[in-house]
Amino acid sequence: MSLGVGVLHNGEEVLWTGRPVRQAPIDWVDVVACLFLLYCLGFPIAYGITTPAAFTLAACLPAALFLIRKRSTAVTYVLTNQRVLTQSSKGVDAVPLSLLPAPVVIQQRADGVGTVSFGPPSMLAQAVAVAFRGPGATHRRMQLVQIPQAQNIASVIQTAQRG
Repeated sequence: MSLGVGVLHNGEEVLWTGRPVRQAPIDWVDVVACLFLLYCLGFPIAYGITTPAAFTLAACLPAALFLIRKRSTAVTYVLTNQRVLTQSSKGVDAVPLSLLPAPVVIQQRADGVGTVSFGPPSMLAQAVAVAFRGPGATHRRMQLVQIPQAQNIASVIQTAQRG
């Protein structure tokens, strides 16, 4: 990950950097997207509507699946001795380790790939989510999704939080 000039603070050291791992060739998001696009394609064909739009949709199916897969792995995580940074197409987001609860590994597979979650959001973050998005809205927790050696990374984070 190229953080650029001025992203790391004085005395900040990079402890780990990584990206989400997708080893399964197809997951449930791909299946749902495929079924939806096939439904959209099958509906006009079933009713005898053979328009260029229906055939354009069929041609877009592989492109849509590619974009879904690209989006899900287009994140880079950086753990420093002071912060957790995530870089995506939306930019760089940084959260100080001192503001995060202790990490918990969830959804760990047998090969060690798992998701490191920092627990539920603060009451303030939850209140802001409800105020702007309505009742029942939840604030998304800070997570490092589908990273290799998730348990080891959680231990590194805990050590950095104490340190």
